[in-house]
Amino acid sequence: MKKTIKLFLPFIILCTIFSCQKEVDDFGAVVNPPNVVNDSIYLDKIYILEDLGSGIDTQYIMTVSYDAQKRIVGWVQNELTSAAFSSYNYYYNGSDSFPNKSLLIESDNSSLDSITKFYTYDTNGRILKDSSYLKFTSGPIVTTRYLTFDYTYGGDKRYGRGKNETILPTPDTVNILDTVKLDASGNFLSSVRYNDDIGGTMQLISEASYTFDNKVSPFARQHIYKAHQSSPSGETLFYDYFSFNNILSHVENNIFSGVTFDDDYSYNYNSNNLPVKATIVYGTDTTFMYYTYKPL
Repeated sequence: MKKTIKLFLPFIILCTIFSCQKEVDDFGAVVNPPNVVNDSIYLDKIYILEDLGSGIDTQYIMTVSYDAQKRIVGWVQNELTSAAFSSYNYYYNGSDSFPNKSLLIESDNSSLDSITKFYTYDTNGRILKDSSYLKFTSGPIVTTRYLTFDYTYGGDKRYGRGKNETILPTPDTVNILDTVKLDASGNFLSSVRYNDDIGGTMQLISEASYTFDNKVSPFARQHIYKAHQSSPSGETLFYDYFSFNNILSHVENNIFSGVTFDDDYSYNYNSNNLPVKATIVYGTDTTFMYYTYKPL
């Protein structure tokens, strides 16, 4: 199985100028990130290079946009080797630091997907509720779902109670229970998820564990990580969970599907202790992420 770290990035490179092999050979000269601006905490771009064992086969660039209050309001993505497009936008109530709504749109040649999500927080900035409307279109088939989670906290645990309601094409409801163990910064240390999808009785479907460094992640600096606190689902994607500190390891088992993630991360940092390079190893596959920052 090819495991792809899904990012949402603006990317305009004309394949008519270079062949795909030429882009790989000239990576250092053509799309190597510029020198990092060390006096800023504001993420500008992330450059992604993937090596899946047979050379580089995917490239992305992520560009982040801000509003006048220096809050992240979104990013977009075009994939180098296809017409796939993704965008992520955040919306705020007044001068709030945390977004109360987000909109994800993903499109390729055969499908158009969107997820509209609303968030409620407590006075400490901990998420209390998220509610999503999901619409997936593949050819003539349209799937729509409502996904809601309510969260409560006790000691070093967060408890989630969710409901996944499919509206189209066939109505169905799955109930979900999560428990996540948190560290002092709110990072996920471990989690378990149960649902009643099989036989109507609660069964364990996934387990996950994480470790972290002691440095604040670029997304935590701008607070949008508060809107990306979905409990590990068994196939957690990049945008599902943003941590306060940078992830060092991630192990996740989906007991139902048999999918296993086992990622190890290492970083190079700038003088602000922000990552300028991440190396992510998954089995024989390696992904490199280069971060740049800009003053606002």
